[in-house]
Amino acid sequence: VHCSFTKDMLKNLSKKAREEDKGFSPLVTARRRACLEWYVQMSPMEENGLVHSLCCTMRYILFVNCDEVLRALRILADPANYPVAYGCTAGKDRTGIFGQLVLSALGVG
Repeated sequence: VHCSFTKDMLKNLSKKAREEDKGFSPLVTARRRACLEWYVQMSPMEENGLVHSLCCTMRYILFVNCDEVLRALRILADPANYPVAYGCTAGKDRTGIFGQLVLSALGVG
């Protein structure tokens, strides 16, 4: 399962959006544009601080990758796939969010 979110995606999308007055290039899909607009609207103001910023980023990761997350959860739900291991390049944001979703689904506090 591949989650397309990368640490630099927000920076690259927002830079691209600033550079193009007449819209987005074909490389930036309508979904990515909608995700960027959503993130910009949800992104924290100075006074909201780091916690709010982190919450927005985690929601954004789930929002952008909802299809991939659902596919991964379906893989985990099928005993025919056991044992299952998962991870990502850095092993913190995407892996941590997915781990929390799994633990939450299992009723772990």
